[in-house]
Amino acid sequence: MKKSFVLLATLLFIAGCDGENTLMTEEFKDLLDQGSPVIEEVVNDVTGNFNVESIIDAAVESISNTLEDQEVKLDSETSEDIESIAYGKVSNIVDGDTLDVILEEGNEERVRMLMVDTPETVKPGLKEPEPYGPEATEFAKAILTDQRVKLEFDKERYDRYGRTLAYVYLDSGEMYNEMLLAEGLAHVVVFKPNNKYEQRFREIEKAAQDARIGIWSIQ
Repeated sequence: MKKSFVLLATLLFIAGCDGENTLMTEEFKDLLDQGSPVIEEVVNDVTGNFNVESIIDAAVESISNTLEDQEVKLDSETSEDIESIAYGKVSNIVDGDTLDVILEEGNEERVRMLMVDTPETVKPGLKEPEPYGPEATEFAKAILTDQRVKLEFDKERYDRYGRTLAYVYLDSGEMYNEMLLAEGLAHVVVFKPNNKYEQRFREIEKAAQDARIGIWSIQ
């Protein structure tokens, strides 16, 4: 953008020339020190035989390139934001931290909530549900059944089992992962690099621990 400004300033300088040799002011020399050597060479040749069209073309090209670079950057940021979220409707509750979601595109994905772990209820080989496992599942059913949700992804979208890893938001804007922690129905579990909200989650977990609610009431 600075080069574009210098080019435009050069045009104004040339427009003010009367066709005879003209000495540059100290202010204009300072301006040229910030710009392109090509411009300085053209302006230093102050014989009145300026190639105005070439300078105008250079100015237009410089400004256009700057604007294009900014547009590409904005498009990239927008694309990244779009790819980090998805919307869908909950179709099934597996347990307290796992659910099935039909995305707007039409495909159904199994979603494992990021950074929270509820007591097990359906784990293979498990003879009976772990304490507060059924409560976590019922809590999920009460809050999420048939609800429209927003899924926010972290660094890695899928785990080794092919499940989608996400922070789950309700229409109200509340994050369900945090709700589980606040109710004492889950503890924080971190699998890097997916740890975007680690500090916040640990603070919520600590509050539930201090209040000795849910799973923290029996530990």
